[in-house]
Amino acid sequence: MQLRTCVLDILAKRRREKSCPERRNDPFKVGLAVEGGGMRGCVTAGMLKALSELGFDANCFDAAYGSSAGACNLTYYFSKQMEGVDVYANNLPDSGFISLRRFVARAGGLLDIGVLIDSIMNQDVPLDWDRVISHPTELHVLAADCLSGATRSFCSFSNERHLREALRISASPPGVGAVKPHSSVSETLTDPMVTEPVPIYSALSNGCTHVLVLTSAQTTFDSGFGGLFRNLGDAATQELLMSPTPEIREAWRRRRRGGDGFPSAFHAFGIPDREWLDQLTISPFAWAEALGALAEWGANVGVVDSESPPSRHERYVYSIAPGPHDVGSLCCEPEIIRAGVKEGYDAAMKSLLTVPSTTTLAAL
Repeated sequence: MQLRTCVLDILAKRRREKSCPERRNDPFKVGLAVEGGGMRGCVTAGMLKALSELGFDANCFDAAYGSSAGACNLTYYFSKQMEGVDVYANNLPDSGFISLRRFVARAGGLLDIGVLIDSIMNQDVPLDWDRVISHPTELHVLAADCLSGATRSFCSFSNERHLREALRISASPPGVGAVKPHSSVSETLTDPMVTEPVPIYSALSNGCTHVLVLTSAQTTFDSGFGGLFRNLGDAATQELLMSPTPEIREAWRRRRRGGDGFPSAFHAFGIPDREWLDQLTISPFAWAEALGALAEWGANVGVVDSESPPSRHERYVYSIAPGPHDVGSLCCEPEIIRAGVKEGYDAAMKSLLTVPSTTTLAAL
């Protein structure tokens, strides 16, 4: 039994039974973890659209975890308003959401998060906030703590204002964001891109036995001089523009060293998929770190031989990662963004369309 079968077959069974978190016929806690990545979040938005069209709505999951744009994507997924996917190409590019001129002139942040949260999600493509808040599936919006360099999670939202504030914080990059805090606690919190860009640790530590992960980062990278210079540029940006506190600066350095193991390797390659042995040859050190971190959590990687359900100490993780695309975190080209949405949509369809209509897990 492969990991893909283990995770996706449980979802297929739940879809067939039309179960929800309040009424389950299995003992598992299934989580959905969604990466953001600024405008690159359009890729995971396309994946969520595929999930929705195939009947894998939020009721199939017991909890969902979103980082940055991934959390914003989840709100439209929860409310079944998949027109929210079009926000990336139709609304954000010409909205003033991204402005290098504003940032250089010190007239505001590189990103104006208010354009997204207060204008687009409230007026242009209005989100059904009440439906999201009242949904029985747990929604966890992640943030990084600038004082400790740790990940924080917002959940159990009591009203629209609380959810808005959580999304605003989660989508505001450290040092360059335009977040306008409404409370003293938010002044120390920022985008979790530095601590947990792919919210897998949060899902596992919250008790999920199975996790479906949607990533926006490509699984193929330039290992030559182009990749080297790009990495050096990223490091300089992180050090000079995105490190408001020493703790955040150190968190960036841990990620670049691979010292956090799983998050850095997962963000780069996606874990696990059917070619993980081939990917191991790309970066043995990164994968050794990744597998070690997974083992610490009791997660299973590769192929699982037993057909028995996981014990309370076992974890199963399956990721859907896109192929090559040209969408960067600050991309403002509508056609490139639409291609990124399609890449995410196609990647998810490729994985999900082959899910059998009946489960192969006898134990279920």
